[in-house]
Amino acid sequence: MKRGDFVAWKKLIDKAVELSPTEHLGYRGWCRYQFLRDYEGAIEDIEKLDSLVNYDIGYSINGDYHLNIAKALCYKALGQNKRAIEIIEQQFSSDNYSPSLYDYLHLGVLKLKIGDYNGAITALKKEIEIYDYFAETYYYLALTYKKLSDKVEYEKNLLLSKDFYTNEKKRTDTYTEPMDKIYLTDIEDEIKNGWCSHP
Repeated sequence: MKRGDFVAWKKLIDKAVELSPTEHLGYRGWCRYQFLRDYEGAIEDIEKLDSLVNYDIGYSINGDYHLNIAKALCYKALGQNKRAIEIIEQQFSSDNYSPSLYDYLHLGVLKLKIGDYNGAITALKKEIEIYDYFAETYYYLALTYKKLSDKVEYEKNLLLSKDFYTNEKKRTDTYTEPMDKIYLTDIEDEIKNGWCSHP
């Protein structure tokens, strides 16, 4: 998988799932999401695993996401934003669940996409409370305040986003491009073409 030999990996992982589905479905589902962008397949694997066990289905192999959050991101990628929000909020209400590093970031972006701007602000500020280390959080906050015509907060958060980004405080992944990641050009284009009065 890490070498990019997806054909060989698929044959091997399919056999592993056949032999021990509860042990390998979560891993295959995560990889279908992260590496292959096979969102329907990832949802199918995660839901199949959930149907086979009577315990928490657990986390992605890298530990970044609960598999239910990964499932929500698959629905987001398929354009089903309200379904994605529903899944994330259900996971938040689960017993003994502590949101991971990116959960509120994704929830905030989803709320922004559906036009729930107050919900987006609440989620993104919660992300900052939990882990104040991503330019993305401030960038999406800026876009939300722009929708609300709040120029002061828009500009403040956009400039914070640029400061964080240039100080390497941003989403990264060794192998793939994470969902909701931004680039410096996104920020600079917004500064150039948006409301921002500072260079």
